[in-house]
Amino acid sequence: MICPACRKDFLQPLETFDGRRFCPSCKKDIFPGEETALEITKENNAKMAESERLFGEVWLTGALKYSEADRRQALQSALRLSAEAAFLKNPYALVNAGYYFENGYMGRGRERFRSAYHYYSAVAFNKNDAVKIPSEYGGILQSSDYSTLKLRALKNLYSLLTSIPPEDASEIFGSEKNLEGKIEIAKKKLAEAGIVPEERREERAAKVLTPDSVFSAVVEGKNLFGIFRLPREDILALAEKAVPGKAGVEKKFGDFISDGKVKIKLASAKGEREAKLFRDVSSKRSLDAILNNDGKNQNFFLFFFNKEYEPARLKKREIGRILSALTADDDQTIQKFLNKGVYNGPVFGEDDVILFLDALKNYGAALEKLLAYASRY
Repeated sequence: MICPACRKDFLQPLETFDGRRFCPSCKKDIFPGEETALEITKENNAKMAESERLFGEVWLTGALKYSEADRRQALQSALRLSAEAAFLKNPYALVNAGYYFENGYMGRGRERFRSAYHYYSAVAFNKNDAVKIPSEYGGILQSSDYSTLKLRALKNLYSLLTSIPPEDASEIFGSEKNLEGKIEIAKKKLAEAGIVPEERREERAAKVLTPDSVFSAVVEGKNLFGIFRLPREDILALAEKAVPGKAGVEKKFGDFISDGKVKIKLASAKGEREAKLFRDVSSKRSLDAILNNDGKNQNFFLFFFNKEYEPARLKKREIGRILSALTADDDQTIQKFLNKGVYNGPVFGEDDVILFLDALKNYGAALEKLLAYASRY
C-alpha cells in the first residue's frame, strides 16, 4: 500500500482500537473520511464480494452445511476482508463495516459504536459527487446508486446515534451534547432527502459487556491489554468460563492466569473512575480470596495484560517494557486510564502504542499520548 501523505510503501497500516488506520512511517491518519474520493476497484470489489459470500452463505445460513468451527473461521475472514475493502475506499464495504461494528461482530464495548459512526459517516457525509468504478463498467457509479447507498448509510448512522443511551454519550462522543449535535446533523440530512425520522430513542436490549465478551477479550490472544469494571458476580462467572484445551480438557480462566500467560490485577472500585489498591492475581484461589476479602456485591476493576501476545512489529522484550510502564509506581498509569474513563470498551494492541512511540522509544510517554487519544471523545 502507498501512503497518500508520505508516499511510502507498506504492507499493513497501524490500526488503533477504534478502527482507524495510520501510516506506519509518517503516522498520518489514512482512514477514509468525508473528504475521501471513494472508488470501486477490481481489488476492493473482489474482497467485498467474498466477504459478503462468507458472511451470508457460510456464517448466517450455513449451519446445516458447515461445522461451527468452519462457520466461525468464515466469519473472521468475512470481517477481515470487509475491513480491507473499506480501507481501500470501497463505499459498500465501508457501510458493511459500520454494520459489523454496530452489531458487535467487530470491536468490543462502547468504542465499537464510535467506530461504526466513523465508517457510516465516511459515506453518508461524503463531499464527493461521484464514485469511480472500473472503466469497463462505465467509469463512474450511477448517481442513483450512489445516492441510494449514501441514504442507506445515513439511515444506519441515525439509527445508531438514536439508540445510544444518554448516559453512555460521554464515553462514546465526549458528552451528551456532542451526541445530540450529531443526531441533529443526521436528522437535517434525512430531511433534505425527504425523510422525517421517528422521534425516539431506545436502549439496546443486550448488555454491551458480558463475562463472555471479557473472556474473549482476555484469552483469545489478539489484545495486549485493557481494563474492565465488573460487578463481583460477573467476575465469578468469568472465572468459570473455559475453552477446549489439549486432549479435550477444558481450560478455564484461572488456568490462563496460573500458566502465566495472562497477567491479571484486581482492585475494588471506589467510584466510577477510581480504584483501591490493585493486587496481583496469580491463580483462581487468589482471585477468590480478593473477592471474598473485599466483601460481596462490590464492583471491581480488572486489568489484564497478555504476556503471550505475539507482536508483528515490536520485539518480545519491548512488549515487556509496555507492561513495566503500565504498572510502574504502584500502577499509576493504570489508575490514569481509570481517571479518564478509558475502560469497559477500548482494548489495546501494539499498534495503539507504536502510533505514539517516539524515536527514543519512551513507552511511558507513548502510553500517556495513547490515553489522551482514547479519552478525547
